[in-house]
Amino acid sequence: MITAKQIIDPQIPILEEDFTIEQALRWMDENRVNELPVLVNGEFKGLVNETQLLDIEDQATFIMPALSHWNISPEDHFFTMIHQMSEHQSSI
Repeated sequence: MITAKQIIDPQIPILEEDFTIEQALRWMDENRVNELPVLVNGEFKGLVNETQLLDIEDQATFIMPALSHWNISPEDHFFTMIHQMSEHQSSI
């Protein structure tokens, strides 16, 4: 069985909950992506999307309010991850 953990791309930068919107947008620009994953205590919590972040006026605030929550663990079958990607219209 192929799991989500086995197909995660290590080249995609990971944000942590204490990142600001400004920092997240800079990383997205540097890596030419529209969204990035967020980990809290090493656990995947979801993605932040560039469009959502740009809609927030104070770029010094933290990214957590803009987080799109996912319900997936590293041990989940990759079809579960694909389903979540489709539901959230994820590009990464």
